[in-house]
Amino acid sequence: MAKQTFTTGSVLTAAQMNSLQANDYNWTVSQKTASYVLVAADAGTRIEMNVASANTVTVNTGLFTAGDTIIIQNVGAGTTTVTAGTATVNTAASLSLAQYQNGILYFVSASSAIFYGDSSTPAAGSTLTRPKLVSPTELTTVSATAATGTINLDVMTQGVLYYTSNASANFTLNVRGNGSTTLNSLLSVGDAITVTFLNTNGSTAYYPTVYQIDGSAVTPKWITGTAPSAGSASAIDAWLLTIIKTAATPTYVILASQTKYA
Repeated sequence: MAKQTFTTGSVLTAAQMNSLQANDYNWTVSQKTASYVLVAADAGTRIEMNVASANTVTVNTGLFTAGDTIIIQNVGAGTTTVTAGTATVNTAASLSLAQYQNGILYFVSASSAIFYGDSSTPAAGSTLTRPKLVSPTELTTVSATAATGTINLDVMTQGVLYYTSNASANFTLNVRGNGSTTLNSLLSVGDAITVTFLNTNGSTAYYPTVYQIDGSAVTPKWITGTAPSAGSASAIDAWLLTIIKTAATPTYVILASQTKYA
């Protein structure tokens, strides 16, 4: 239920009281299928974004009062970004919500709000202090595809990408969040991520000749000190990249290696 306004002398029925009580547990949900600008009636509700591409929720001044709260959740494939229109929006985490993430917009005044982002938001990160992991699994995509053209390795859905058909040409290896989310938006400065592309070769060997992050070319630093100039015939090449974000511009250091498995 949205935020209610009462006047002196208002009398509530049993049904209205039950509805108000239910509001403690079930917020009114309003689903949006395109970028959205918040309105005053959104106070005390849940805004559910269901958009296939990148989208925004815009916050303007003069619509809400101190103490008003709005939950913003994203169920769509496109990243939802909470955007300050005429209002000020502060956060200690990220204003971007990937699919199935949510956050709380809390207003401290009519013109200023704090966004408490989802603790699972990749950009906000999480810290594990000396954890003990027993046989952790890593998301791997196995595809009967032959490498050629540009190969997108989407870190939001896989840590390892394995092409099982023989490559048909040299190719570009592009690392990103997914089709609508940049890797840059998922990493803070000082964050690192490691991904692996497994390329199958037949008697003619092919290999990645261009490396990209979010579609922009990058130059890796190789474990051997020299960039590979060929793939491995009748074998599987594991191309491993450790990507470290070193500046917000963004700037990366990429540590790379090629390993032959036959």
